[in-house]
Amino acid sequence: EAGNKVKELFSKAKDKVSGGAYDITIESPLDGTVTSSGLNAGGIIGMLKTDSTKHLFDGNKNYAMVEGKSTAGGIIGFMYGGGEIKNNVNGKTIVCHGDYAGGIIGRIEDDKCTFTDNTNNGGVSSSKYQGQTCGYDGNRKSTY
Repeated sequence: EAGNKVKELFSKAKDKVSGGAYDITIESPLDGTVTSSGLNAGGIIGMLKTDSTKHLFDGNKNYAMVEGKSTAGGIIGFMYGGGEIKNNVNGKTIVCHGDYAGGIIGRIEDDKCTFTDNTNNGGVSSSKYQGQTCGYDGNRKSTY
């Protein structure tokens, strides 16, 4: 149900918003978990792959547990590209049965992100890389 609400939000906003997500709130679905059977799970976005470095993720809130196979994040599972990540909140546990888990972003590759005033209130677990803000920064360029 939460996924349908997000699809509806983005389809309505596609001509007005580009390059980010703003003030999206995901309440816990009935079972309280966002689960991905694929590689990337995120409370708001599972995977974002683009050449842009100008994304803005501001004021998003996830209150559902996130569980994924390879990469999991409270707001974004896997981000390929860069941008500004600010004022986001994850309120539940992030569980990754693979390598990368983060309270806000599970894994970043290719460019840097700037993290400002993000909050993770849930636990984070994975088999290898995990962090309260970002589980793995492939280029180690981001600022926190």
